[in-house]
Amino acid sequence: MMRAKTLAFGQGAEEAEMVVLSAAFVDVADLDAAADRLTSEAFGPAHAPIFAAMIQLREEGAPITTATLAARIEAAGALERIGGLEYLDLLPGYSAGLPVEPHVELVAAGAKLRHLSRVCREVADMAAGAGPQHAERVFTAAAEKLHGAFAEPDRSGPVTMTTALRTVREMAQELHDRPRTIVGTPTGFRDLDELVLGLRRGTMHVLGARPAMGKTAMALAIAVNVAMSGCGVIYVTTEVPHMQIGLRAVSLLSGTNSEAIETGTATSDQWGQIAHAFTRLGPHAGAFVVGDRTRADLAYVRRLVRRYKRTERRELGLVVVDHMHQMVTPRAASRERE
Repeated sequence: MMRAKTLAFGQGAEEAEMVVLSAAFVDVADLDAAADRLTSEAFGPAHAPIFAAMIQLREEGAPITTATLAARIEAAGALERIGGLEYLDLLPGYSAGLPVEPHVELVAAGAKLRHLSRVCREVADMAAGAGPQHAERVFTAAAEKLHGAFAEPDRSGPVTMTTALRTVREMAQELHDRPRTIVGTPTGFRDLDELVLGLRRGTMHVLGARPAMGKTAMALAIAVNVAMSGCGVIYVTTEVPHMQIGLRAVSLLSGTNSEAIETGTATSDQWGQIAHAFTRLGPHAGAFVVGDRTRADLAYVRRLVRRYKRTERRELGLVVVDHMHQMVTPRAASRERE
């Protein structure tokens, strides 16, 4: 077994895990720091029981020694797997002189690589066993699995009311110093903004009305206004092709009936307004993404959002789904899930 004095940073996953375990054994502060970033699943099979036992002892307020670790790991039936008490005896001096933080990152990276390897094997098996008629379903499932492999786990944990109140106080102080009637992104409709205080991050609004009452026209008007305010927009439509969305946007900005544009019967004055609409919308058109799919599902919307965040520089400010009731749900989904 390689000792700490010959260990070089970045030498390997097992060595990095051992450095973290050693530092955690010597100093509970290092254990707490590692636990904020890692779980026992982040370690290989030989080291996962050790870290899990350390966390259990720490939570119970019990001392962490080779004896207490050995007893806890033996109770879990994993002492022989980790190499016995002799392996635990290596812990005290293994990390001497080595920084723990970068090795915690190495352990986290190694865990991600192992998980990615498993996901890739699963995706390959899915592709090999599926027929062409199931290709779209396989693509969607593969995208979801690969996205999950790269996603950061939620390690934020619970917060105290003190933390919540501090956040509210800071927000209230900022609004007091700079009072405004709209907190989020303006919709372009003054009365609506007064009701909802603008479009705020993390909120969902539903436009509901009987057929042919103008729901799509209003949703598109809001989307155009948001785009022209400097935010990115994704507009998912299950009814009309992307060209119709573009046509309606130009019609909206120019005040010209879309039929006049399509038939070429617009007057000279109207054509001037149409040209001005193109000029106004042009600088923002690249950040306005239209997804036209008759059988759109939630996975499709997620893919559009992830692709937008990867490729666009403008911050995404709004996602519109037109219409929500036409979204496709998995066949096995219950009515409640739908």
